[in-house]
Amino acid sequence: MTLLKVTNAYVSYYGSSFSITDVNLTLEEGEKVVIYGREGCGKTTLLRALAKLEEYTSGDIYVEGKSLKELCQKELGFGYTFDSSVLSQKDVVADVISYPMRLRDVSQSEVDGYLDKVSGELSLPLDSKVSQLSQLQVALLIIARLFCVKRRLYLVDDVWKDLPCDEKMQAAEVLARYLEGKSAVIATDDIDVYKTLGIDNIVVLSSGSATMQTTYDRLAKRPTNMESAIFCGYELYIGLLERSGERYYADIEGSKYQVVKPISDVFVGKKVCFVIKGEESQESAGKLSVVKDVYYDLQSERIIARGDDNA
Repeated sequence: MTLLKVTNAYVSYYGSSFSITDVNLTLEEGEKVVIYGREGCGKTTLLRALAKLEEYTSGDIYVEGKSLKELCQKELGFGYTFDSSVLSQKDVVADVISYPMRLRDVSQSEVDGYLDKVSGELSLPLDSKVSQLSQLQVALLIIARLFCVKRRLYLVDDVWKDLPCDEKMQAAEVLARYLEGKSAVIATDDIDVYKTLGIDNIVVLSSGSATMQTTYDRLAKRPTNMESAIFCGYELYIGLLERSGERYYADIEGSKYQVVKPISDVFVGKKVCFVIKGEESQESAGKLSVVKDVYYDLQSERIIARGDDNA
């Protein structure tokens, strides 16, 4: 049975006008998906909705065939990483990690066994206070606590976001080991973290909209918003859309690139974002690169129309 199915979900952040539209993803048991997007795009809001901490106002979210709205958090059996800001600097590391185990009346021998395990694997000083930890150790503490009890689904929200690059990779490598054979939804704004996790299953958020769940290779062939184009390594350029007779051109820093006919002339003479990726062609006016993809509506960073839809 499918573990998680999200269909056309509309998720809004409590007390704010911010929302994410048309979220679609499917997760089988043991599968993982990465939610990628820049800070403020809605990753945390989406994860909070899956954890039943935010409302979704339309669409459907099912957990093993049951509507999320019909399940309480205890029935969900989901684990969700918390933000480090909620930690008390006076808390003892061992107490923070083992808290979910003690809530479930796990035997002291099991608690001690798990604490010894993570202390050795992650070099966490169990008797220290949170205030004595480095930022990397705090991230590892959060990961250790997430996996202290068995969960149906693990929701991981960018626990490495404030770390330097090398420490981000360390935390991501630890998470990848702990996630082996488990189901998870992981949010990040770091491309290198995505690559380190080795999960070829992704949804990209951009300005409140979500791409369809896909693989990196498929997304690289046809990015569906500016964020996914950046994620896949495309070069984006700002320029004017111009028309000469029946032909359309991108004027980028004085150089003209041929584009296929837009869906509307309303953007002619306006600044838009172009993805320069395509074969070169010979024209009477000289050699021009054909613009394969055109992203209109620069302000909202959403695609109103695209070039070369049949490519």
